[in-house]
Amino acid sequence: MLACIEAERARKKLEAAELAEALQRDNDTQKVEAERRKAEAQRQAKEVQRQAQRQAEEVQRQAQCQADEIQRQQRIQAAEEAARQAEHERQMNLLRLRTELDLALVEQEAY
Repeated sequence: MLACIEAERARKKLEAAELAEALQRDNDTQKVEAERRKAEAQRQAKEVQRQAQRQAEEVQRQAQCQADEIQRQQRIQAAEEAARQAEHERQMNLLRLRTELDLALVEQEAY
């Protein structure tokens, strides 16, 4: 009978040890899975950050392109305005020279 009680105790200890081991394996598995989810979440967060950075860089590049185009258009307009102004001055000089010539001819005829 004493042997039966000791055998029963040993069986219960074995069952308890097996249960503890199974619980530890389950706990370890949950920890590994939690670490995997954490690593995946970090990877996704970094990817989102990289995408946001790329988008910000693209927006900045487009803004710079627009600013460059505006400056180019302003330079063209300034050059066109300078050309118009130079043509106007040339025409005014021609008109002044013609007027002076006409006056000189009139004065020459008067003498």
